[in-house]
Amino acid sequence: MRIAQFDPLLIEAIVPMEQFGKIEIGMTGLVYPELYTDDPKQAQVVAVDRMGDATSRTFGVRLELPNPDFNIPAGLKCEMKFL
Repeated sequence: MRIAQFDPLLIEAIVPMEQFGKIEIGMTGLVYPELYTDDPKQAQVVAVDRMGDATSRTFGVRLELPNPDFNIPAGLKCEMKFL
């Protein structure tokens, strides 16, 4: 069995280490899902990894994106900007 959650959607972002210390819980990110690139959505940062990956020079950030009408399918690639 596999359980999926569609509201809110959880977004796992891989961010360059240059942004480490600049992204905090509670911040807003503009998310551009691949099917809706002309209609960015606002998501809230809910977790920030405290340890980076030395090989890729990245760290992880988790955001929650409200999706009450289930209009955005899970599993899309997206681009994002932090505000």
